[in-house]
Amino acid sequence: MADQKITALTELAEADVASTDVLPIADVSASETKKVSVKSLVEQGVDLIDDASIPAAKLAAITPSSLGSSSGAKEFIAGPTGAGGAYSSRVIAAGDLPVATDAALGGAAAGTGLTSTSGTFSVDPATASTRGAVSLPTASGLNVDGSGVVSHQSSVTGQTKNGFTVNDSGHITAVGSIAAGDLPKATSSAVGGVFIGSGLSVTGSGQLNHTDSITAGTTSGITFNAQGHITATAALAATDLPVSTTTAKGGVSIPSGALSVSGAGALTHDVSGVTAGTYPKVTVDTRGHVTAGTTLSASDIPDISAAKLTSGTIGTSLIANDAITGGKLASSSVTRFAGAPDTEGVVNFGTADFDGQFLYDATNENLYIFTGTSFKSIDIVSGEIVFAGTYNANTNTVASVTAKGTAIGLTVGQPLIAPASSNLNHYLTVSVSGTGSGNAPADALAPPDFLLSTGTSWQVLDLSTALAATAASNVSFSPTGNIAATNVQTALAELDTEKLASNNPSITGTASFAGNITLGTSSSLVFEGSSADDYETTFAITNPTADRTITFPNVTGTIITTGDTGTVTNGMLAGSIALTKLASLTSGQLIVGNSSNVATGVALSGDATISNSGALTIANDAVNAAKLADTSVTAGSYSAADITVDAQGRITAAASGTIGTAEIADDAVTADKLANTAVTAGSYTLSSVTVDAQGRVTAAQSGSITIADDSISTAKIVDDAVTYAKIQNVTATDKILGRSSSGAGVVEEISCTSAGRALLDDADAAAQRTTLGLVIGTNVQAFDADTAKLDTAQTFTAAQTFTPQTIHNGGVKLDGPYEQVAEAVSALNIDLNDGNYFTKTINGNSTFTFSNPPASGTVGSFVLELTHTSGTVAWPASVKFPADTAPTLTTGKTHYFFFTTVNGGTRYRGASLVDYVN
Repeated sequence: MADQKITALTELAEADVASTDVLPIADVSASETKKVSVKSLVEQGVDLIDDASIPAAKLAAITPSSLGSSSGAKEFIAGPTGAGGAYSSRVIAAGDLPVATDAALGGAAAGTGLTSTSGTFSVDPATASTRGAVSLPTASGLNVDGSGVVSHQSSVTGQTKNGFTVNDSGHITAVGSIAAGDLPKATSSAVGGVFIGSGLSVTGSGQLNHTDSITAGTTSGITFNAQGHITATAALAATDLPVSTTTAKGGVSIPSGALSVSGAGALTHDVSGVTAGTYPKVTVDTRGHVTAGTTLSASDIPDISAAKLTSGTIGTSLIANDAITGGKLASSSVTRFAGAPDTEGVVNFGTADFDGQFLYDATNENLYIFTGTSFKSIDIVSGEIVFAGTYNANTNTVASVTAKGTAIGLTVGQPLIAPASSNLNHYLTVSVSGTGSGNAPADALAPPDFLLSTGTSWQVLDLSTALAATAASNVSFSPTGNIAATNVQTALAELDTEKLASNNPSITGTASFAGNITLGTSSSLVFEGSSADDYETTFAITNPTADRTITFPNVTGTIITTGDTGTVTNGMLAGSIALTKLASLTSGQLIVGNSSNVATGVALSGDATISNSGALTIANDAVNAAKLADTSVTAGSYSAADITVDAQGRITAAASGTIGTAEIADDAVTADKLANTAVTAGSYTLSSVTVDAQGRVTAAQSGSITIADDSISTAKIVDDAVTYAKIQNVTATDKILGRSSSGAGVVEEISCTSAGRALLDDADAAAQRTTLGLVIGTNVQAFDADTAKLDTAQTFTAAQTFTPQTIHNGGVKLDGPYEQVAEAVSALNIDLNDGNYFTKTINGNSTFTFSNPPASGTVGSFVLELTHTSGTVAWPASVKFPADTAPTLTTGKTHYFFFTTVNGGTRYRGASLVDYVN
């Protein structure tokens, strides 16, 4: 049967309801939905009807056939006027009754001694001379037989007991004293007679006395007589206490100078004279008391072996001047030695350990010093040469001089001096291209050519030609990351081929992303599917008004959408379907399976209806006598009857009986009905009482409780019963109860300073930070599990952005691709603060400017990728290309330009790779 809403079920007609039809019902005790048959629901529903809740009008007329034909009480229900007629309530007329005879029942009139009232006969009361009705109380012990003879009902055997003589009728015929043999013996659980043993005596009048013999005296503040009775009390004297020992409790005396005791008995520790606080050095007396506190002096600290130092570093200030001798310097600590050149003849200098470290290139016999940013040559040939300044070959004058240049006579703006022994091995670098004249060689000079004095002439070291002739394909490149090229030209081509386009990039295969993928506004995820056609699946996102998270469960399956039909199966449901999930059901209807086995909403009809609150209402006259099962009780009249009534209020068993204890209502016998005992009424403290078999107190006396030492365990103390006043006093202010000694043990006093109290009474951590003067973000670093440390190696899983001009003196080591964001130049100014790789497309004459180079002494470099559509290109005056000539550019091509500066932008050295096909 297909699942349907209850409102969609076919209604079951009243006449079609069968006893085996089933209904869904919520089993509250089991918290689940079950089924119940119509018959079971009605039968059990009738049993669950509250007693006396069915109005008489709801009972149908009782017919003779419904009463049955057996003789008994049912034949005396007010009968109908004819067969099949309704029974009615009416007074029986005299003519309705036959006349009674000796052999037959019938009507009779009241005679002598009888009175008839409203059809009821009653016997006239008996008098002294006339027989009549008498009343026999149930508990009177009297009985009357069938002849009306009254007798005393008793089963007591005639005897004399407990001072009373009783005859066979239970009447007391004599009294006497109680014999000892009449008393039962007292036991630990029953009251009875006792005899007087040792230590007690009794007088002839029955007075019980204590006869213990003890010498009268006063001990531990208690005075007692010879019978052991306490006659007086007094405060304990010191002599009453035993002297305490190491193994036994007892009295102790308080020595002076260490402890003192108040009049109230409070024991305190005498003040030692030292101010409370924390001291690294203390003075202790013979009792272990701190009597003084101070700071450590140098003599207090023993000599410590250097072998004991396991962490930290020794600062420079702790090392004496001239303390590190040559023997203490490690090999290669001052000067590093370059390794052998590679196959291209290039010597790897490696990374300097500190500024000012020397490096000796044994292959080329050159000496270098590390300036903090790079290795600067101080010996490029075998022998010493000295940098003296720069030379302008265009004007054939000195452009700048160093101190060494001034010392040999060089002057800015003046021609080059004549070679001499005083300027031997001094050199100038060419800063502006031109042809030499005067003392300079008459050659074409260009940066960075050297003019070196041999003492007799100035020689040209032609470095510019060597640099200009170097093609990118001849510059070696170490393969790294995913780049396999071994020279710069091939590496650039490989980068250009493998780079991901910034516009509509296409990725083939699997791509892994370490961070989040964020789609821009109005973006969607679109899946083509298994075939490229006109149909795609789009994940469209409604504009969120707050951060949302959609979590896919850790299970394989198909996602359900609002457009699905027939997708949800029983196995996908976590449990029973809540009633609120069912389709709306008409008020007061039940879900019943119809003839097609389909759940249908049906109103309960026929002899019973049900409301929307679950109340079942049975129609008037629906429960007739035929619906009531017969009982087995015999019709008749019962005295002091014991009856059994079933859940329907019908008598199912009855028998005459007597009123016993069980028939007496609780609290019916008041105290006035109980005989007095010999105990004196009153209030007793910690009393010892004697109770008889009837539970009455027959003797009582107040008592006392003595508690032995250490007899009260923790379990015997009620929770919250020990108040603060019951806890012993602390020895002084600023103490906290706890334990500072190692391990578990007795509670100890722990000192608490005013600073500690200031923290303890703070409401929360924020208040405690205020007390301590700590402000997150000002003098306390906010916690971040991802915060990088400066003194350990770091692995970054997300992209990192460093601030401009960030200096990393220790160098940067990368294990993976180095990614530089290509900065698109909006106008024609290239801002070195923005990056190191720039792109620009020009469509006309363009003059570039450079801004924000690094400070002088720091290398600044960048690459410009120029897409040349049309127009000419002009560069800043500070830019110098090889041979002081800008490259010739072809329009419709793409060109690469490389620029460096080491003097804050005063001079840019440029190189180019031009005329790439777009």
